[in-house]
Amino acid sequence: MSAEFEINHPRKIEADGNPETSKGYGSFEIGGGVMIFWKWGPEKPLRHELLLADKLGNIINKQNNEIKIPEQIAFTVTESGIGIAEIEHVEPKHEPESVEKYSSQIVEILTTLHNVEPYLFAGNLKERDRDYYYNKITSLTLNLQNANMFTPRESEYVARIATDRLEAADWKSKTFVHGDFAPHNFIIKPAATAVFDFENSGLGNPMEDWGRLTIFYRVFHPEIYKNLMNECPNPEAVIGFQTIQALFLASHYSRKSELKRDTHSLMARDWWTKVSKGLSYQAEPFTEEERLGFIFSDEELLQNSVSKRERKNYLPQYIFQ
Repeated sequence: MSAEFEINHPRKIEADGNPETSKGYGSFEIGGGVMIFWKWGPEKPLRHELLLADKLGNIINKQNNEIKIPEQIAFTVTESGIGIAEIEHVEPKHEPESVEKYSSQIVEILTTLHNVEPYLFAGNLKERDRDYYYNKITSLTLNLQNANMFTPRESEYVARIATDRLEAADWKSKTFVHGDFAPHNFIIKPAATAVFDFENSGLGNPMEDWGRLTIFYRVFHPEIYKNLMNECPNPEAVIGFQTIQALFLASHYSRKSELKRDTHSLMARDWWTKVSKGLSYQAEPFTEEERLGFIFSDEELLQNSVSKRERKNYLPQYIFQ
């Protein structure tokens, strides 16, 4: 496996970089139309992620045959110390029957994940308590203030509204949380679904996953958003977690724009900053005019600035063709 990887992997240079920082993933054809999925990164956290995925797969496969956790096929380590996982390939394309069915399948995945008993992971899940989320709001708003995206008053106001909304959450018990439950980390098909990428999984508040999920549909597809929120067990708390996600994305693109100064990073920074402020004032889905304030109002810019993965997972004209 290692020698074959060294010769054939199309991103060999990336994977043979710094073992502390080099990470990535992708689907590649290895001949005869056979596809394989590779993920690479620092060995220890990658092994931990795969251990969680394996345990979760064993648990869920006994409970629900319609939800698939792709299996690990092989694992190797390069000479520079990069861990490389070969994982069962799942065609990365949503094939929903309808908005209603699509929404219900997403809710089924979330419900199944959150109902997994934490003790089955034998202490392998990092815990996230209320202070973890509150501190995250504080640090993210401060990052945006230091980047001149927030005024001090805006920073204080957004942080206060977000933390107030988190007070609506149930903090008495924790569940398994995916930690990155966004549309690019699950696949919806008529007969079955698949979910993957457990790098950020832990033991925390289930509304974290709801917030991470719904912020994208709130922005890009209000009809799906309304269906999901109708099934959401705690909408008020979820809006607080949506704000955390918007703050995270604004902060992420703020740092990225400082390094690259590319059009997409700059506009994404401005957009998610606007979203994080807007979430503090109203709770309805964004209007078409508001959504078109982002780069998706310009099809040419869309093609040049948004990745193929983002287009096919977030935009309704690509999901529902």
